[in-house]
Amino acid sequence: MDYDLYRTTLRAMTNCTVVKISRVMFEKWMYSDIRAMKYEAKQVGEYLLEEGRNSRLFLFMQGADRLALLLVERYEKYQKNDCLHMKGSQRDLADVTGLCVKSIGRGIKKFMEDGLLTKEGKQIVINRQQYEGLKRMVSEKVDLE
Repeated sequence: MDYDLYRTTLRAMTNCTVVKISRVMFEKWMYSDIRAMKYEAKQVGEYLLEEGRNSRLFLFMQGADRLALLLVERYEKYQKNDCLHMKGSQRDLADVTGLCVKSIGRGIKKFMEDGLLTKEGKQIVINRQQYEGLKRMVSEKVDLE
């Protein structure tokens, strides 16, 4: 990408080994190994296609469904011991989803009434059973696999 500096965070689900190489060495490797270049191009292409698909999907969803999808994704990424404790305000959720704060409030209230989430103070709490319910709800609208 012709960046002089690139930094990212890597979270591994299993034990792994990380190899650190300089940009110059990586560039040399890519230019000299067509298989590596093709593999890298394929990975980037697949990632961009998936991100584009997810962005379009997210934008065309109704408010409550959009919030449910976000909660499902957050649960899958950040739950610990089959429970997600989400800090943050309704304004934060509105910013992420593109919905207004009132829509977020209505969605949270509806999900609480339906038993799909719990609030503890200002935190949203989702247990495994609630996650499964949210996921079923979203799966009826979109293919999550």
